[in-house]
Amino acid sequence: MMTMILGIISMFVLEIPLAYWLSKQTSLGVDGIWRAFPITNIAMAVICYVIYLRGKRKEKNLTQGQVQPQISDDQNEVKEEAVAELGKVILNS
Repeated sequence: MMTMILGIISMFVLEIPLAYWLSKQTSLGVDGIWRAFPITNIAMAVICYVIYLRGKRKEKNLTQGQVQPQISDDQNEVKEEAVAELGKVILNS
């Protein structure tokens, strides 16, 4: 969700108004539109870095309330056989 919000902010709040302003209000003209792209990318990189430094991602528990599926012995044996077979194929090639 945060990625989508940052993308919308990047495009509609920063890039388009900056491109318009640089092309119409300065003497850059069409070059102002092209210069808005790297300026927006640098600004968004700084914003994302600040969000990263805040560290809110560390507070979330991604496994809360989730139950890990139990693997039966039969399934475990099949996995071990598959890994052994794959090892033989790799060694023989």
